[in-house]
Amino acid sequence: MYLIIPTLIMMMMRRAVTAGERLLEALEIFSSERERLNQQSSKAEGIATQPNPLLLGLSPIPYLLRALQKIGQANLEQALLVLPFSKVSLVIFLVIS
Repeated sequence: MYLIIPTLIMMMMRRAVTAGERLLEALEIFSSERERLNQQSSKAEGIATQPNPLLLGLSPIPYLLRALQKIGQANLEQALLVLPFSKVSLVIFLVIS
């Protein structure tokens, strides 16, 4: 009985950290793709670059929202607590807008 509770807590923390890492990775992909799109639109030549294959054919914001949906409601709060505050504020800003 006494060994089950710490093990359960460790499993929950591991899930939260893993979800936070996945969200952080999605934010990094989102930021790099948004920067690439801004650079591409500012170029006069119009040379198209290949989108990141990790986006799975989605634009950056739907990709980020899909990553948030995959985390699930139960682990989302813990995943956001693992992230740096600047990243959390970016997620909140993007979800609201």
